[in-house]
Amino acid sequence: MLFVPKNSVFFCGLVMMTFEHSNKYKVLAAAVAIILHGVAGVGLATMQMLHIEPPKITPPLEIQMIKLNNEELPEPPKPESIPEPKPMPIPAQSVAAPAPPKASPPPPPKAPKPEPRLEPQKELPKPKPPKPELKQEPVKFKPKEPPKVTEPQVDIIAQERAQKAFELQQQREREQREREQQERERQAERDRQAELARQQAERDRQAELARQKAEADAKARAEQGRGRGGDGKDTKTDNKTGNKDTTKSGGAGGGELKGQNLSISNASWKSKPNWNGLTSEKLSGSANFVATLTIDANGRIISVSGVNTGDKDLDRQISQALRRARLHPFKSSSGQPMSGTATFSTTVQF
Repeated sequence: MLFVPKNSVFFCGLVMMTFEHSNKYKVLAAAVAIILHGVAGVGLATMQMLHIEPPKITPPLEIQMIKLNNEELPEPPKPESIPEPKPMPIPAQSVAAPAPPKASPPPPPKAPKPEPRLEPQKELPKPKPPKPELKQEPVKFKPKEPPKVTEPQVDIIAQERAQKAFELQQQREREQREREQQERERQAERDRQAELARQQAERDRQAELARQKAEADAKARAEQGRGRGGDGKDTKTDNKTGNKDTTKSGGAGGGELKGQNLSISNASWKSKPNWNGLTSEKLSGSANFVATLTIDANGRIISVSGVNTGDKDLDRQISQALRRARLHPFKSSSGQPMSGTATFSTTVQF
């Protein structure tokens, strides 16, 4: 029967328990690592991809770079505390009580055996905590705010000045159009007056031809009357009727010729019309007109009619100026004074 010391048995049991606990630690660490890797893989597989909407604003975007090294890493999960195994109790060996030794001389004392040194138990390496996977956060693009368009402050004074300038320009253009319209009307009136003057000149020419013919006829009759008047004188007592006719013929030959169509072109002014001082509120510059003059045997202008310039006040001034004028008396080729009407046309400045 071998005798095993108690210390040796305890040491052997402790060594066996140490190897057994070391294997359990390894298995437990491997299981924890596998579980963490599985959880991370499942998380990555089921993670939804973030949909980044395209920026709606076309201006360049301001990108802010994020350094991952500066971010604080999440604290690693603390490993679960593993309860230390309790040492199993070593059953005490039942040793039979020795019989009381017989009285014998005491044995010489033996030297004590050196107790076996217990090697210090090596500390088991602590399982390294799994490195936490860094989750890369998607870069969020911050859309650049569009620049605020500041509405320019309306300068009220400048706006009022511009409005007044615009109104003044419109008024000037309106006045210019009115002046052009008036000028066109005056030109049309001048053309009309010129046409009337031409027609009147033609009538005057025809009247002059008729007058000359009438004067020739009158001269011929006068000469015939004078001849008859001479015969009547010789036979005054015998032919009363012949004397009477001769007297009438002689009176007709030396009297005034009335109702004649006179021509201003064949007459001379004794006192010309004075156009100075003519004014008009409606017209400006000049005006054309045609007037019909009634002239007596002494060359005085008795009446004026037919003046029409478009301004009644100006017509009145022209008529007064013509009535104040005077012509030399009109006479026939035989020297008889004539009276009648004449057409007068001209252009006045004011």
